[in-house]
Amino acid sequence: MLRSKTQRQAVKNRSYDAVHAANSGKEAAVAGLLPHWQRGLVHMQHLQVRRLRNGDGITLVSTTGMPGYLSQRQWKSVVNQVNGGLRSWAQITVAKMRPLISSLPVSDDEKHRLRKLNLAHKWWVDPTLRPLVSELARTSHPFPNFSRVRTMNMDGIIATRELSNTGTFRWWVRISLTPGSKPVRIPLRSNPYLDSQEGDLRNFCQIRVSSNGRVSIRLVKASPKENIRTEGRVIGVDWGLKTLLTTSDGERLGQRLYPWLLKRDQELIALQRSLQQQGIRPNDSQRYRNLISRVRDYVANEVGRVVRRLQDEDIREIVVERLDFRFGGLSKRLNRIMSMAGRSAVSERLAALSENTGILINEVSSSHTSRTCSGCGYTSKSNRTSQSQFRCWFCNKTINADVNAARNIRQRRSLPVADPYTSRQTVLEYLDQQFASRWGHTADRVSERQSRPYSRATPRRKPGGQRNSVSNKTLRN
Repeated sequence: MLRSKTQRQAVKNRSYDAVHAANSGKEAAVAGLLPHWQRGLVHMQHLQVRRLRNGDGITLVSTTGMPGYLSQRQWKSVVNQVNGGLRSWAQITVAKMRPLISSLPVSDDEKHRLRKLNLAHKWWVDPTLRPLVSELARTSHPFPNFSRVRTMNMDGIIATRELSNTGTFRWWVRISLTPGSKPVRIPLRSNPYLDSQEGDLRNFCQIRVSSNGRVSIRLVKASPKENIRTEGRVIGVDWGLKTLLTTSDGERLGQRLYPWLLKRDQELIALQRSLQQQGIRPNDSQRYRNLISRVRDYVANEVGRVVRRLQDEDIREIVVERLDFRFGGLSKRLNRIMSMAGRSAVSERLAALSENTGILINEVSSSHTSRTCSGCGYTSKSNRTSQSQFRCWFCNKTINADVNAARNIRQRRSLPVADPYTSRQTVLEYLDQQFASRWGHTADRVSERQSRPYSRATPRRKPGGQRNSVSNKTLRN
């Protein structure tokens, strides 16, 4: 008996590298398809964005009458790839529009109407939402740039996979090229890691062409998603560079990443200087591109290593912050690389962790988590005595700064300002209100006395051994 749509179990798709044995001629033939594929992606994006702006949504379109530089079968794969990228863009847009709608000076009923339009992706059909989403797409959240995509997602019609009759190779993949060209057949060797993973192989291939023309092939396995865990503890996670992952339980993982990045940063600076003296743009240098690729791969592997440490623990929910991964000790260029590579690696690994284990991933606002005391709730820049240590000016709590931030992240999941897109000022105002309600005076009065450090329970000693004379009663009055 067929199950209804709501009864069907969700399916997860994971891609795995397949070792191929294509010669240089076959690689060049596949690489020659990429410019046509990119052209098709851009063409289809223009059509779909136009439909989205007209309020039609992201839907399948007819491939009849499409330009002839791709076959009709290839156009169908192009449509699916573009739709997948735009749906991901739309989901992020929905989240980014929520705080903008909440801040509008309109009635609650009007906000409710706008929120429904936001969920339906009907931004451009409403005069109130149109300027907001247009500005968002122009500045902080642009549409995907498909002209730079180097991965071709091919279904089984144009990338046919079949078993090999010999023991040397496991499969043969037949790839259709541009109309009028003969297809190529590429042998794939057996991959033990791919074989060890659960799921059924889909009739689908991801083919990526690197900047130097090398071709890589990934096969996709589909398996049922794990049910959401209902038992276990909730932990907060703080991401950084000196310590990649710190939990609210005090666990610190990934402390070897930052020293490694410092060495690569010096290599990057020296290489840039050398290339400039030769009059060569860094992006035109194969050595430079290889170094950047090495950094990205190392970051992805390190993030995967520390995230896997969490999957076997008794955890039902992980609360994370919105990431940045920029750090003052690195150059501007490496910070930019880390900001993109780090966010991408963390997002992918957390999504995989949730799919494979059923652990819920809850993203919250990171505003002021490093400046707020996880004990008393006092928020001040002066609480950070150093990069690694946190000491509260109000209650004198001393704790590792990353552990304190992780505990604040865990606590924030239950606060009204938990939305990751809540402004920093709104979060600060709420924290100050909570502090005033809890202790009977405003945080500003504590700030006025920061020249005389104060502790509720154990006041700090003045030079000479005398205790600070400021009392609780004096501070509250």
